[in-house]
Amino acid sequence: QLEGLEVQARWHLASGVTECNTLGRLAICEEFEIADVREMLLSRLIANPPWLFRLATDRGIETLPLVMRDLLLRILVMVGGRQQGTACDGDARDHTKKAGT
Repeated sequence: QLEGLEVQARWHLASGVTECNTLGRLAICEEFEIADVREMLLSRLIANPPWLFRLATDRGIETLPLVMRDLLLRILVMVGGRQQGTACDGDARDHTKKAGT
């Protein structure tokens, strides 16, 4: 029975998606690790710049750092950014120290 409930929950999350409920649905996907619906929502955001802009300007996105990172990576790939980077090994910390002095 739990499997049936999981299927229903996934279907509910994936249907009726609007500009206003995308962030909440992404939060649910993050909390319960629902990767397939999360992927669909991220793809829909990338394909719909007004929705993406709304999400980017919503303070609630700050609670979903992995979503922000994944969206940024997708955008970078779309605009021809590098697909593989190198580790910075503390460069960010060094920069912060230099900026504060």
